[in-house]
Amino acid sequence: MMLVKLMLLAFMGTAIEPDPTVLVERLGSGKYAEREAASRDLELQGRIALVALRKAKEAKDPEVRVRAVALVDKIESRLMVHPTMITLDYQDRPLVEVVKAIGDQAKVPLVLNPENSPIWQHKRITLKEPEPVTFWNAIDKLCQAAGLQSNPGVPLPGPAGRGPALSLSMGGGWSPGPKSDSGPFRIFLTSLHYHKDLMLGRNNGMMMMGAGVVPPPMPPGAMIAANAGQNATEQFYFQLQAVCEPRLMLAQTGPLRLIEAVDDKGQSLLPDANPSNTIQRNSGFYGFAFNSGMPQLQLQGILKRPEQPGKTIRTIRGTIPVSVSTRKDDPIVIDLADAKGKTFKNDDVTLTIHEVKTDGNVGNQGPSIELTVRPTASSAPGRPDAAPYRVPTLSQNQLEILDSKGQVYPQWYPTTSRVDQEEVRMTVRLIPLEGVGPPAKIRYYDLVRAAAEASFEFHGVAMP
Repeated sequence: MMLVKLMLLAFMGTAIEPDPTVLVERLGSGKYAEREAASRDLELQGRIALVALRKAKEAKDPEVRVRAVALVDKIESRLMVHPTMITLDYQDRPLVEVVKAIGDQAKVPLVLNPENSPIWQHKRITLKEPEPVTFWNAIDKLCQAAGLQSNPGVPLPGPAGRGPALSLSMGGGWSPGPKSDSGPFRIFLTSLHYHKDLMLGRNNGMMMMGAGVVPPPMPPGAMIAANAGQNATEQFYFQLQAVCEPRLMLAQTGPLRLIEAVDDKGQSLLPDANPSNTIQRNSGFYGFAFNSGMPQLQLQGILKRPEQPGKTIRTIRGTIPVSVSTRKDDPIVIDLADAKGKTFKNDDVTLTIHEVKTDGNVGNQGPSIELTVRPTASSAPGRPDAAPYRVPTLSQNQLEILDSKGQVYPQWYPTTSRVDQEEVRMTVRLIPLEGVGPPAKIRYYDLVRAAAEASFEFHGVAMP
């Protein structure tokens, strides 16, 4: 019951009394029981308690600070691995308006592609549901109502360079295949493969000849029969594409775990326990795909094919251990006018500005900023939740570079001079764009992470 109450209150926005600011004050109570009760109530409030808790991270009382930091981390991590709930209540509204409204609810840009097509301006849709639905369900219903399609594997850059955007285009050109949703994750079963190879030859004889021994002659046809068992190899596997809501970055933290696999005859398709028969290929992937803003994983799971297989695979079910991350709301803000040689930091990272060139450089490559980013002591790799540090990229949306009018540079790229476990030193080169002035400010967002399991389940799939 406690878990159910926690989910209902924390993630559906229902508040409990008293006001979170009152509860934050009780975190510094002289009575241990009152401090514990306040912590529990703030955790139950979830999202609505975050504003008060973030302010409390700067409190003078060390007890309040420690508890506030722990509660913010716990609530933010839990929120990350729950699906975003979307309210659909649109009656004969312009498609452009509905797409923007759903994107605003999800805190993710949804982009109609091509953006400037006149067809979008005149299209109207009705999209109503009695209860909020998950993000992926909302996208499905939007596509069905408007004749669109979404392909999470082909993202677009967000407006003004602000992170990834989910592309929506005219329907009919792409079919994703079977899909399975769990929390913020969507997993596609993209393919099934079965093939058998027979190596023709007498391998043991070749080994004897290599050792200087000529094997005895064999009657015609006997060579294949003698070696068929040991030279035959069989492969039976499936492939998955795993994506998560575009607000998140995705990393695989362990091998895919296959829990159940059975055909329509009730025969198990689970591989043998022998490790040589259960090798799995996974993406080894951290964060975003190269030149892409949408997090995704490509995975493969091994199956065992029965001698007399059924016509369909009744069930494939399993889990993928992952971690998700998203940027925190409180960035380091740096005014570049007088930042050269200075160091800026928060609880997670320390950022030093070495050089700022606002008027381009040799070869007309545009403005550039040389900087170093390193973890602070509190976020060093020894922490249990620490993750390998990666060079900030445009798609990760950690680094925003703005001109004096607050316009974000939509394109930049890092050239790295040194990367190790302690720090990253790089030169960020900005691609000039008409209407965007010289760089004047940096916002650096650190990431909050959470561990999760992305589960999948498929039924009635044709046997290859």
